[in-house]
Amino acid sequence: ASPAADMVPPLIALGAQVNIRSSRGERTMVVEEFFRGPGENVLELDEILTDIYVPPVPPSVRSIYEKFSLREAMAISTVGVAVSLSIEDGICTQARVVLGAVGPKAVRSGSAEGVLLGKEIEDALVGEAAKAAANDSQPISDIRGAASYRLDLVEALTRRAILKLL
Repeated sequence: ASPAADMVPPLIALGAQVNIRSSRGERTMVVEEFFRGPGENVLELDEILTDIYVPPVPPSVRSIYEKFSLREAMAISTVGVAVSLSIEDGICTQARVVLGAVGPKAVRSGSAEGVLLGKEIEDALVGEAAKAAANDSQPISDIRGAASYRLDLVEALTRRAILKLL
């Protein structure tokens, strides 16, 4: 349940679910609802996460994860951005933009998704979506970077991710 966990944003972007079991039974939820905050999740004392399920990805969907960290390997993310887009006939029919390490938990950027949905994605729109993602983040300043720096990184990584998917 680290806000900087690298696998969480991509799993949320892909609509992954977790299966949780206990002696009382089992329950399933989307990954997005599993985390409560830094070091906290929804598991009760008698529960265990048993499965992570990523649904099949339709051919029209493309996804990417962009990360910035201070080292090349084994580094905690300063910012992570996962983007999953479906483009059909030039129009964005599905958008998921998930931000990591810029809030108490990974979070979808509803504003960035709203900018992209139902539109033909062009350079100006990509910039608008990237700014919207930065506005949806709540970074803190710590040893890995100042909050203002992280805002700039969210914008840059979101822009880069969307452009790479196109």
